[in-house]
Amino acid sequence: MNKELTSLVERLDRIFPYLKMYDDGHYIYEGPKYTEESYCPPIDLTWYDIIEILQKNGLEIINIKMNAH
Repeated sequence: MNKELTSLVERLDRIFPYLKMYDDGHYIYEGPKYTEESYCPPIDLTWYDIIEILQKNGLEIINIKMNAH
């Protein structure tokens, strides 16, 4: 696992120790009507999940100390 990512997640856990993150759940449309099989239930999210979503949307995690001149 990436050391910078682990360090970032540890810091976020210290800054926001009681923060609860979750996905409300949603339907995946697979036919003419919504069914129980097409429902994604709510799930608890971790900082790793949130960062992965942000990375998919363009977030770049870099170590500032290593990139500073």
